[in-house]
Amino acid sequence: MEITYQKGFAQEVLDKSGVNANLCYQCKQCTAACPVVDHFDLAPHRLMRAIQLGQRDKVINSRTVWLCAACEACSSRCPQGLSVPHIADALRIAATQEGIQPAVPAIPIFYQAALRGIKVFGRMYEAGLMGELYGRLALKGQVDYGDFAAKEIPLALKMVKAGKLSPLPPLSKRARHKGAKGSTEMSPELAEGAERISVGYYPGC
Repeated sequence: MEITYQKGFAQEVLDKSGVNANLCYQCKQCTAACPVVDHFDLAPHRLMRAIQLGQRDKVINSRTVWLCAACEACSSRCPQGLSVPHIADALRIAATQEGIQPAVPAIPIFYQAALRGIKVFGRMYEAGLMGELYGRLALKGQVDYGDFAAKEIPLALKMVKAGKLSPLPPLSKRARHKGAKGSTEMSPELAEGAERISVGYYPGC
């Protein structure tokens, strides 16, 4: 990809994420702390430098913004208190709004499937999530069937056998939010006059 420079990109990132990338002085503590840096095309400190230089296309099309696990290990080490996960979130949103195809297509599919399962069943439905994920990737021709048969299926069977993965969705009253103890439904007293809001869920790492 040809590297282009866009003046004001760091300000755009600041406006969208609340993180001032210009405060980064390249100590590399973020990269040293990142548990998934080996899978990035731009290490966290390089991502920050690219933002400072205005390399918008390079940053917004990178694998890094999609693969960031939001573990905040970088933020906890940063002497300036900068958050790469906040930047990654903002850039994922910007890329989606602009119709930019994600560098890792499985990531947004995973988010969508996870949120759909939680909305329908009240909690994460892992088997359904993986079914939707691999089904949609298969339609795009992006599934390595050899790897899937050799790794994913044996792991799933092992988890089912250990009772860690149910092939059936959760159907309890608690899962459906029907007023069971611990339900997220508000009491009539609290609900009166209360404003209902929508909350986004992010699986993180």
